[in-house]
Amino acid sequence: MSRTAHLAFAFSLAVIPCLSRAMPLEDAVRLAALRDPMIAALRQDVAQQETNIEIIKDGERPRISVNVGRATALGHDETLALQQNIGSEVVVSQMLFDWGKVSSQIEGASYDRVQIVSDLKKQIEAVIFNISGLYLDAESAKARLAATDEYRTNAIKLGEMTKDRAQGGLGDLSETSRAELERSRAEERLQTFESDREVALSQLNLLVGEPDVATQAVPNLDYAPRVDSTAAIDASIKDAPDYLKASAAVESARTGIDVAKASTKPTLRAEAAGHPGFSGGGPTSGSVGLVLGVDLGVSDLFGRQAQAAEQKYEGSQKRLEGVARDLKNQTQSYARQLRTLAASEALLKQQVDQARRVVSTYEEQFTAGLRSMTDLFTSIQELYSTQLNWIAAADQLRRTEYKAAQTLGLQGTLLQEKTNVPLPDLPTFLPDSPTAGQLQAQQPTAPFDDPGHYSMLPFKGREVMR
Repeated sequence: MSRTAHLAFAFSLAVIPCLSRAMPLEDAVRLAALRDPMIAALRQDVAQQETNIEIIKDGERPRISVNVGRATALGHDETLALQQNIGSEVVVSQMLFDWGKVSSQIEGASYDRVQIVSDLKKQIEAVIFNISGLYLDAESAKARLAATDEYRTNAIKLGEMTKDRAQGGLGDLSETSRAELERSRAEERLQTFESDREVALSQLNLLVGEPDVATQAVPNLDYAPRVDSTAAIDASIKDAPDYLKASAAVESARTGIDVAKASTKPTLRAEAAGHPGFSGGGPTSGSVGLVLGVDLGVSDLFGRQAQAAEQKYEGSQKRLEGVARDLKNQTQSYARQLRTLAASEALLKQQVDQARRVVSTYEEQFTAGLRSMTDLFTSIQELYSTQLNWIAAADQLRRTEYKAAQTLGLQGTLLQEKTNVPLPDLPTFLPDSPTAGQLQAQQPTAPFDDPGHYSMLPFKGREVMR
């Protein structure tokens, strides 16, 4: 069977996008991440929290206050009565001991920063999933176009064969009309799938900020080894952004208890005060001393701040347990789905190969007069239907894999194994944070498209044409 028209169509699908600009997934993700307003906002939130930490640290540094005023001396001494004095006061104080209040505030603010970094990581993962989803939309539409064009080519060829049979008195023109009808339906589907591809590319152009972007194959993530055992699942969960955020919230609440308890205890500070006299003839005076004091409100006296802090801590622990449970449930559910989808995709691939052999056999038998046009046409329809099912199964498998990886914050980590070109780096944790370095290992990157890597789709154009 001649496939000249199909070859021309497949060539246009492969060449025309390249003339615009074939962009690997990692480039698109990087550009989209740089343009994403939520990522930019969260980076500013991280910077703001770092400034807040420095503000808290200022509580451990010396403090200077300057007061200037004018006073009128009153009394029975006529020499002092109504005497105007302008004076100033300079006080330098240094906190000596505060029961760890400031250090606990710094630690709590550092854990608050970890929560913001976790949100930033989660947003970057969302961008990766969104861009990869648009790539999958475009690539799936491209594969459907190729399969549909093969179906249209088969319908055209079948129409020519039935016309020859009718002229030879072996058939009638109704067979040719049926073939023309299916050709028309195929052309309608070609327009639909082309529209789907253009919509995906249009959205991609907007997010990436580049015109006329053409997609490349979306790589698989090799996600299964990360969740192939209970220990592997637990380890992946503990590195998930949602878990890190909830864990940091627990630690932040714990430091809140220390701050509340320290607030009810006396603080020890050293003060030096000088009182230079600007007028009035009085000599310059000064003093140096130690001050022991505590500021208490009604809530502090009854210990309600500490009680509220402990309640917050207990609540955050329960939330952490809930996050861990939900992540484990989702991870196990995705693992089951992926196994089912992988098995289904493999079976559909076999069915496509079988359907293609049936078409080839029926074509030979039809030429020899051993098969009717209905038999041959039914086999061609079954091949096309199986191809579309295969494409859908492969698309769903890859999309589910990316979604499962996004849930655990693993998209960037797994893509990094395919390439050494990272996305813009995540802010690191503060050096004194107990969880320092946990997110650095998951800095999201995007892969180069390996020319030898199999497409996300079950077949490429040349496989359709076999």
